[in-house]
Amino acid sequence: MTFPRARGVLPVRVFLCAVLALQTTPYGAITPLLPGIVRDLGLADSRVGLITGAFTAGLLPACLALMLIRRPISDILVVFVGLGFLAVGCLTFAQASSLPILLAGRLAMGFGSGLCFAGASRWLVKSAPGQEGLFFGLSWGMLSVGTAVGPAAGAAAIALGSPFVHNVLTATFAACLAVLALIAMSPQMRQMARTRTVGPHIAVATLLRKRTFLIALTPLIVPALAIGLLFTLVPLLLAADGQEQWIAAIFIAAAVIGAGAGPVAGVVVRGVGERTTIVVTMAATTVLFASLAWPIGPLHLAIATIVILGITNQLLAVAAGETTRRTGTELGAPDTSSIFVPLMFALFETAGAVFSTRAAAVHAALPFIAVAAVAVATGALTARAMPRIRERDDRDSVVVQHF
Repeated sequence: MTFPRARGVLPVRVFLCAVLALQTTPYGAITPLLPGIVRDLGLADSRVGLITGAFTAGLLPACLALMLIRRPISDILVVFVGLGFLAVGCLTFAQASSLPILLAGRLAMGFGSGLCFAGASRWLVKSAPGQEGLFFGLSWGMLSVGTAVGPAAGAAAIALGSPFVHNVLTATFAACLAVLALIAMSPQMRQMARTRTVGPHIAVATLLRKRTFLIALTPLIVPALAIGLLFTLVPLLLAADGQEQWIAAIFIAAAVIGAGAGPVAGVVVRGVGERTTIVVTMAATTVLFASLAWPIGPLHLAIATIVILGITNQLLAVAAGETTRRTGTELGAPDTSSIFVPLMFALFETAGAVFSTRAAAVHAALPFIAVAAVAVATGALTARAMPRIRERDDRDSVVVQHF
């Protein structure tokens, strides 16, 4: 079901983009704060990954909850509940004075973030029939905007205090809730607000038996591992090298580039195809991570981080996300990518965050080598498996529609 081309569609799209950007802000805000949290709470480096990974761990129950829904629900309701959890999570984090409370706040933020992404991205994509690829890329670009605002908020928190900044975020999410309520009550937007999404449980079992869909999910492992690893390990490496002041700037630059690269990635994937995009980008990602195993210096670390987070991850995420969304559409479940994509990211961002700090205790090169190896494996799998599966799908009379 698609939205009518009503007069108020553009303002709603702008609001949805704002929600998609804001919901990742708390995730990025922790990055500049990590060295200070380690000092203030007396944490070992091996436990820092828990703080970063708690946010993405909160995505898991959100995705699973959406999978288990057995009745059609409105996307606006999903976003509304998600914003509520984000507000509660930020308020909890603002009042935290111990590691368990910090983790509880981060888990609540992650849960709300997962709901917001699922509802807002579906809502945005459905509002643009015929331009789904572009708007799916726009959704990923908006996530990068949020990760740009996040480190900036974290840098401000160093000067103004973490409680103050997280209280501001709480008030911002509460304001978004009020705007969303007004949208739902607007006569022009009422039909859009009531647009319901078919419960995804109908197609989940079918999708998980579809090799095309499973192969399409595997390239998401690399960008997810990369985000969890880089957002955790790079701040620690820079702080150890006396370059702590550059942490926020590096991640802001990566996110700003990613915000523009998201929509461009949607166009590139549509032009050259998902398989070609994934294979070429995996090769570039492998080289970058292999070079980071023994970085030449802080500048090399900064440049590689910006390129990986700002460009290669956008291409991989959009290409894999488009393939999963298209496969779901063919099987009558057009909304499943907004659940499976965050689910994959939640699993492997959490693993990357926790593994990076634990491995650093042995040798900082290990996590970079591990991600490079995964990039080689997934690139090879994509190159070999996708064409064969496409041929088999053609024999099974599955129509492949390129957006």
